[in-house]
Amino acid sequence: MGMNETINKSYNLTWNFPVDSNFQYLVRLHFCEFESEVMHAGDQVFLIYMDHQAAEERADIILWAGDNGIPTYKDYLVSIQPTGSAGSKKKVNLTIALQADTNDLRTKISDAMLNGLEIFKLNNSDGNLAGPNPDPPPMDPANTTSSAGQKNLSQGVLLCLPLLLVLFPPQSHCSLFSGYSWVSGDDRN
Repeated sequence: MGMNETINKSYNLTWNFPVDSNFQYLVRLHFCEFESEVMHAGDQVFLIYMDHQAAEERADIILWAGDNGIPTYKDYLVSIQPTGSAGSKKKVNLTIALQADTNDLRTKISDAMLNGLEIFKLNNSDGNLAGPNPDPPPMDPANTTSSAGQKNLSQGVLLCLPLLLVLFPPQSHCSLFSGYSWVSGDDRN
């Protein structure tokens, strides 16, 4: 998170991802410790929360990977069920948070670290991955007034056209090219 230990203990890293409710998700977190100060298990320990619940109370990258500079990952299964007023929501937020462990006095570095994450939506018991249909976008009031104005303009033109034809009747012009002809080619002989 940063270099200031006091600030790190006061804040956390939080991400919100919109997901479909009533599904399970496999969340894969990728870690690789590369700080030279963190060499042994217990040097940096932090907490991991998934959907506002503790998923890992002593996350220790060196313990998981075995050494500094070795990438590793951890998988977590999260079930997203809407509750309360969110019961009717089609999309809800999957929250992932990392926080320095403020209670562990043995840790050398009060910080949390994440190198990457993946979220996999798992099919339900029907084998279905489809979420509920999205709500249609709201009507744009600017478009409705401009289309009404265009409709009124076209109606006005259609009503005025017969009036113009009565006031200014078309005159017939029948002057065809009489008496002239065109010959192509060279006729000098």
